[in-house]
Amino acid sequence: MKKLVFCLAALILAAAFAGCAPEKSEEITEKYVEKIVLDFGAEKLENGKIESHKTRGFFFENYFEDGSALEMKYYFSWAAGKFVEKYSDWNTRFASPHGIGYSFPEEEFEEIIGTYFDAKAENLRGDKDFYCKEHNAYCWPGGGTGLPGQQEIEILSYEKNGDVLSVHLSVGKNFTLLKVLLTENGGYRFLSHLPEQ
Repeated sequence: MKKLVFCLAALILAAAFAGCAPEKSEEITEKYVEKIVLDFGAEKLENGKIESHKTRGFFFENYFEDGSALEMKYYFSWAAGKFVEKYSDWNTRFASPHGIGYSFPEEEFEEIIGTYFDAKAENLRGDKDFYCKEHNAYCWPGGGTGLPGQQEIEILSYEKNGDVLSVHLSVGKNFTLLKVLLTENGGYRFLSHLPEQ
């Protein structure tokens, strides 16, 4: 009897201290889907509308079938946008040792890309144009993705099938489908972004 009471108490405590983020099995909310779209490359305006982000909204203009195998310039530009939002001193903190562009420490860069994309560190480091082994960092070699044109974005609908969430979007005059893999503790990874058929 004591053992049964102990087990029940343990279960109650585990439930009480579980994280607030939605688990994969829980119902998906509009607020959660909006967060995914904002992380993907959008921003919410004061009037409540959503637009593609002025510096990292290029994914809304560039489709991809496999989020684990993007060109490094897209990972780099997307991560740069996240670092700009995270650090107010980003332009000095991440100044490149080459004197041009920016440089991100390998651990920070791989952590943020690995959080949102199924990209492995060994594959990221394999791009010698971006990975600077002597500095243990990712450095911008020049050129760029170009600044995206800002477009209004509307979340039309979404549905969950197993661990995959499909988000149907209106992007300017186009209709697209963003798919994400739901991970533990409310996390997610971007799988693909394609034109809606």
